[in-house]
Order: sequence, then C-alpha cells, then structure tokens
Amino acid sequence: MTDMSRRQFLKTGITLVSGAAITMSLGGTLVGCGGEAAPLFAATLSAAKPVTQWVKEFAEKIGVALIAGFIPDWVSGAAGQFSADAREANNMMQSAGFNVYATSVYQYSFSANTITFYAMGQNTGFDACAPFLRNDGKALVEGPVLMGLALSALNWQSTDVHPADGLLLTKALQNVGSNFNKTEPNPFRFYTPAGSLAIQYSSDTAKQQGLVSVVAKKDNGGELHGEDYLINWS
Repeated sequence: MTDMSRRQFLKTGITLVSGAAITMSLGGTLVGCGGEAAPLFAATLSAAKPVTQWVKEFAEKIGVALIAGFIPDWVSGAAGQFSADAREANNMMQSAGFNVYATSVYQYSFSANTITFYAMGQNTGFDACAPFLRNDGKALVEGPVLMGLALSALNWQSTDVHPADGLLLTKALQNVGSNFNKTEPNPFRFYTPAGSLAIQYSSDTAKQQGLVSVVAKKDNGGELHGEDYLINWS
C-alpha cells in the first residue's frame, strides 16, 4: 500500500477507520500506511490556555469583527432567528457543562450573509463549545473541531482565499458531539463561505494526546489547506 496521510483520506472522501492506517507517537509524528513519518504542528491545552483562548486567537487571526464583549448581552439583543438559535445553543451547551461565557461575540460578513460565533468554556477543564450562527441555521461544535479551526488559521496555506472564507462554518453536513477523549472514525464535514471543510479526530487518552486532520476545499474542489495537528493536554 502506498504512503497515505489522514489528509489524503479526507481529500478523497474515504472513511478512515481509527487505528487502521495511522499511529501517534509522543515525538509528534504521523505514521502513514507506508510507515513514513510526517511532521506535525503541535499545541498544548491546559487550564492556563484552554480551548476558549485558542478561539480568541482564531478570531483575531482571521480578522473578524468583535460585536459584543459579553455573550448574554448580545443574545438578549439579537434579532429574529439569531436570538432563537443562540438561546437554543446556549441551553444545549449549558446542559453539557459549558457554563462559562469565555469569549466575546464575533461576526464576519460575506456575500450579503453573516456568521456570528462565540465560545463557552467549563468551570473546570479546558474544553469548549461554540455555535456558528446564520440567519438560516447554526453549526454547534466542540473542542477538537475548534482546535482544528484555530491551528489552521495560524498555519493557513492558501494565498488567494482569506482564512475566514475557508474556515468559518456556514452549515454542518456531518457533525456529532465530540470530546478530546473520544476518537471519531468519520470526519466532521461542513460548508464554508469558500467551499467545504473536513476535520477528523483521533484520541490517545493514555498519552493525553489527540490528532486533528483538516482539509479545506474550494467549491470547485481545489484544495485550500491541508494539515495535521497534534494536541497535547494536561
């Protein structure tokens, strides 16, 4: 079998069964089908720098507007479907243990549409959850996806498409609840302003590590960004 990275599975739409083609090592390498190692970008999560801090850096890096400093203030004043979706999202997040209003509220405009997002954290722990809201719906995502977005923004590869257009989520095509201790055998898939996004996550709880693979594409199928990220937590 030829050497394949997780990103190649995402590019071709083939489902990767966890453990069948890759392994992780403490050295921060990805081992493909042929056994060759590829370098990874690495990040560390802790109480001192939880996922919500990475979301703040993501918002800063992609250059979105800060529209409110306190989430409840924006939710109470939001109009129409934004308010209803935000309230529903907040209730879902709080029921799952995300009770900390940890970031500001950010907004990005494109083609007469807007995407609004923010993140809520935990009283104890480093995980987070965030809604990406539009007039016609929302995508609600958790820590592994958020880290994939944040690290991709910091290492964005496309020179002709803005990272906000390639990474902000407009609609979830395939998305289930996720956390850092759970491997998801199927990728999370989303629409973005520029095209589509696939994110896959594998966990090695014994080593307190996770592996996030991200592939962003244009509407015409051309690749905008593809990278693997090693997540360490403590």
